[in-house]
Amino acid sequence: MGVVACVLPWNFPLMMGNSVIIKPAESTSMTTLKVAELAIEAGIPAGVFNVLLGFGPEVGEPLGMHDDVQVVSFTGSTATGRHFLRYSALSNLKRVVLECGGKSPSVILSDAKDLDSIADNVVNAALWNMGQNCTANSRIIIHKDLKTALTQKIIEKLDEWQTGDPLDPQYMLGSIINKPQYEKILRYIEIGKKRVQP
Repeated sequence: MGVVACVLPWNFPLMMGNSVIIKPAESTSMTTLKVAELAIEAGIPAGVFNVLLGFGPEVGEPLGMHDDVQVVSFTGSTATGRHFLRYSALSNLKRVVLECGGKSPSVILSDAKDLDSIADNVVNAALWNMGQNCTANSRIIIHKDLKTALTQKIIEKLDEWQTGDPLDPQYMLGSIINKPQYEKILRYIEIGKKRVQP
């Protein structure tokens, strides 16, 4: 494809890649720089794995507008994804691969049988990677006949997810990446409380 630019998400700094120019999220730059060190140590040729640090306007936009970049891969907000589509239109019509603004529901129908397994999957889908995942379950749609029983099982499974030092393997939940993300989560909790259906 020629030059591929990947503008990485903060919650999966190691999962994307090709022969690329990578702009990591500002909050996980050190992770990407460590991978670049390991790439050199592993013998990956110079110019195959390139890292550019910085914020969107200084690094992301120039990558999106550059005529020598043939593909841009972006994971993040829908608003920023729209910018990359504009950059493509204003430059060389490069291919743009977007993963933006996921809202992943679980739908539990009346014929569901194994509620323990369903509860385990629902909780894992919501909280895996500390819940900081664009494909995390953000909604659960449960048939009214199963609502009480499944809700109780989900609450029991939630008790298994202990919060603590994210570097200690005994904990499955830890700190949030930064204060703005923490505040965003608190806002969503308040929105959820206001929308709870009896």
